[in-house]
Amino acid sequence: MTRSFSTKLSALLGILELAGIRPAQASDPACASITVQADSDVNRSWPGLSENVAKAFEARRDIDACARVKLFMGGGSVIVEVVLPDGRSTSRAVPLPEDVVPMVEALLLVPYQQEPKARPPQASESVAEPSSTPSNAAPANILQSTESKPKPTAQVREAKVPEPQHSPRSVGIDISLFMNARIGADQVGYGLGARSLLEVSGWLVGFEGRLDAYEQLTGGARVGALELAALGARRIRFAEYALDLSVGAGLAIGGTSKVAVAQGGSETVIETGNGIAPRLILATRLNFKSRAVLHPFVGLDGEIGPNNAPQVSVDVARLPTYSLGLSLGVTVGTH
Repeated sequence: MTRSFSTKLSALLGILELAGIRPAQASDPACASITVQADSDVNRSWPGLSENVAKAFEARRDIDACARVKLFMGGGSVIVEVVLPDGRSTSRAVPLPEDVVPMVEALLLVPYQQEPKARPPQASESVAEPSSTPSNAAPANILQSTESKPKPTAQVREAKVPEPQHSPRSVGIDISLFMNARIGADQVGYGLGARSLLEVSGWLVGFEGRLDAYEQLTGGARVGALELAALGARRIRFAEYALDLSVGAGLAIGGTSKVAVAQGGSETVIETGNGIAPRLILATRLNFKSRAVLHPFVGLDGEIGPNNAPQVSVDVARLPTYSLGLSLGVTVGTH
């Protein structure tokens, strides 16, 4: 009687092993817990996600502790890939970070939930020895192959995939070079400039220098100006773009202007300077591929202020009292 019971018990354990049904202590004692790896995009968009997943399973004994979990971005979702030591793997797209842990659990535990419970063999039934199992039979595993793709029992919310929330840099430095065209107060201008900004948690502070040349729309004398400004700004980040909204105060240092005046039969050249004029500046700038080290941008700004030029009896070139400018340039920035 005892020998018959032992034989039946051994056969039952063999069937359960072939069917892939293991007891709760199925984790390999050689592995302390599952390994979770996340790429740089996941770590940047959702910091601490990989650590949270690893912590959620570190005390579990009903999973294969030698399984490897990989997290990477794909189409705005987190792609969860689980790989077993025997090489088999499967993956799922998860739209929200809070659904990653339920998805990993579903991928690891689905066979437990879908596999029918083994019925103990009856005395009248013949028990097949493990050696009689066909060699080509594919036993169930904790993780099914990618071809079968079982539907996970963990409910993953069906929702439109949101854009990841990109946190601002804690500290960063931007250096920009740009060219600009301006119009205002019946004058047009063009020039080159440079800007340096320090970013701290999305707030910007820095300086801008610009060298412009102005002339009247009707033609005539030209006047040059060097403009220096201190700027403060707020940076709003999106998936691939960043919008800077800035305000600043500066000084426009105007050059001299010359005009020839006919007096009698002779010609007299009158030269006048524009002095130093204060400027109030409002600007916005759209950065493309803003997280790249080198990225382009387009900007729009407006400024207002007096010209500070002395009044003379002839029409000479002066700094415009207001102007609108369009700029194009590139930025080199740190992460």
